[in-house]
Amino acid sequence: LGKLEAGVLAEHVAAVLSRLKDTRVGVRMAAMQVLGKLEAGALAEHVASVVSRLEDSEEGVRRAAVEVLGKLEAGALAEHVASVVSRLEDSEEGVRRAAV
Repeated sequence: LGKLEAGVLAEHVAAVLSRLKDTRVGVRMAAMQVLGKLEAGALAEHVASVVSRLEDSEEGVRRAAVEVLGKLEAGALAEHVASVVSRLEDSEEGVRRAAV
């Protein structure tokens, strides 16, 4: 799905969102990367799902979630700022760096 254009991808976002809870870290990271290809407006509709991965057990998934959230317009991100700011205290440097 990651090879699809953003408009086409938006039609299949439910399938990608379902993989954010996969037991395999690689699948969760790939799903996050695909979500990052959505246009900001389409991504804003699913911001809660991305924010939920800020608490993922794997550093790469948390970092990817912060990076994807960085693509949102300020208004869409506003209610989740505290969640992103909390990643400034993450145990992993890569997550902290992405949150800045």
